Amino acid sequence: MECRKEPGHRDCAETPSVPETAAGVLPPADPPRAGPLAGTPSGETGAPPCNTAPDTCIGGHPFRVLRCGVDSLYLSYRGRLSEAWEKRLRALKLTAQSPEAAEAAQAQVKIGEHLFEVLDKGSRHFAYVLIDNWFRLEISGRDAERLPLAHVKFPSELLTLYPLVEVEKAARFVVATLGRVEGSAIVSRIDLCVDVATGFPMNSWPIEAWVTRAHRIDPHYVQGRFSGWSIGSGGSIVCRLYDKTLELQRKPREYLTALWRETGWDGSTPVWRLEFQFRRAPLKELGINSPEDLPAVLAALWRYAMTEWLRLTEPSVGDQSRSRWPTHPLWEAFASVAWGTISTPLKRVRIERIPHDEVLFQQGLGALSSFMASHQVADIPEGIRQFMEAAQRHYDRSPNGKTFRLYVLEKLLVKGRRFNTRLNVRDDPEQRAREAEAYRRAKDGE
Repeated sequence: MECRKEPGHRDCAETPSVPETAAGVLPPADPPRAGPLAGTPSGETGAPPCNTAPDTCIGGHPFRVLRCGVDSLYLSYRGRLSEAWEKRLRALKLTAQSPEAAEAAQAQVKIGEHLFEVLDKGSRHFAYVLIDNWFRLEISGRDAERLPLAHVKFPSELLTLYPLVEVEKAARFVVATLGRVEGSAIVSRIDLCVDVATGFPMNSWPIEAWVTRAHRIDPHYVQGRFSGWSIGSGGSIVCRLYDKTLELQRKPREYLTALWRETGWDGSTPVWRLEFQFRRAPLKELGINSPEDLPAVLAALWRYAMTEWLRLTEPSVGDQSRSRWPTHPLWEAFASVAWGTISTPLKRVRIERIPHDEVLFQQGLGALSSFMASHQVADIPEGIRQFMEAAQRHYDRSPNGKTFRLYVLEKLLVKGRRFNTRLNVRDDPEQRAREAEAYRRAKDGE
């Protein structure tokens, strides 16, 4: 990526170097001025996505915006669980607690096109938890009068690839199936993010350069490598600036790297994510309630976080008032992102909870190669044959009575439930009887 100057931005050579200081926690001295959430300027609503922004030069490094959007969303639905669904979910929760894998694997429920895993435990004050590849639903019992009917988490991949209005409609259908829904959903939490490709050193300023309302500022390192900052951890507003490419080395996300490449990423420049997390309290103060409010206020919400709540500055020697310190050009570049509503998905794909194939291959081939090395087998087909035969002998002789076939069958049922890829409860009585008989025979070693 070639660095070039853009009108309105400082020349790279003008960015002063700032000496490093020891990291620590600062009090919120001289915080940014408080103020209500400004309205979205005329013309911003419905603007094209920000991923068409040109490169900017910051400190001799290119700065290219690859993506901006909603990274996480949590909605609450008021209402009450129906009596019939209370009984059904209670029974499925007990099924999930069974010590028998084949029985626990039947803790599933199908609602519309969604096949949910029912967990064996609730979450916080919610009695039931349902998870599939689109949603995580926390459902309250009928006796929980002060709780919403459902609290729904939307994963990042879903929000990246599908329109918000579509995923909220799908969530509302599921929740309305479970009980009576009252009014619009309430935004409990939203995370906004901007991904940029840049080689700019993100630890090149002292900790006091952060001027913020937050009381906590933390730098982070992974195996000695600087990985980012977090500001306000544990609070109602949290900022994270971190190396997303470093994170993806541990958790690959093909959909995300594909999006970056389509918007100009060269595949090698580090991608840094600036992310703001807003919980219910500040959202309520800023007048953001239902998901219908979001498209018109995303840009204004971003500006509020970047100017009123947090600012990265260039410390001025001799000026003790940190609020007067000039804004760092990196922060100016992030703040000037032309937010727009991403109204169409990148591509229509099935979103799954299945581990990435690369992870499965690494785990499987790691075990196979270790077996071959320990048994001095060099031929791959021969190594696979001996590995499978040895595994079968090991489980067939296991003192717990589980044969190799039974062990694999139980794992298939458990993983099918966990990955939402297999309906273990059959509607066809004859098919259900055949599967039950096959399981019994495997369990009895026949």
